[in-house]
Amino acid sequence: GGLTALLTAAKSKDLIFLGLKCPASNFLEIELTHRTKENLQEWKRDGFTYYQNEEGETYRLNYKFFQDLKKNNAFPIADKIHIPTLIVHGDADKIVPVEQSKLIFKLIPDCKLEIIRNADHRFLNPDHFEKMVNLLYNFVLENTK
Repeated sequence: GGLTALLTAAKSKDLIFLGLKCPASNFLEIELTHRTKENLQEWKRDGFTYYQNEEGETYRLNYKFFQDLKKNNAFPIADKIHIPTLIVHGDADKIVPVEQSKLIFKLIPDCKLEIIRNADHRFLNPDHFEKMVNLLYNFVLENTK
């Protein structure tokens, strides 16, 4: 969701603001940290691999998914986002590294970054979730007046 929103915001003239929760700016970078060279070669050879999410659900991923990752990177186009942007990210996120949000924040001209201490990707702690929702809610209110 976050990568799609970033790519869309860089091209669209129809948006008035952008609010993001733990956005992946570069899935390729994330994927490469989880896979070895051998694993990537096996994925390419077989045409698919399996992915298990946090809940233990398993999904089959075609190699085309990996090839598409190479074409979808928000870092090179972030400076084309000219609308107020808020990024909320937890510093304990194990899915999308907070470093990606720190970098994209520096590249988007009108961007604020709120890092919630000890929050994970899904903001499972109720206090973290409430803080994230309030930050995004207030941002929406401020930008729709």
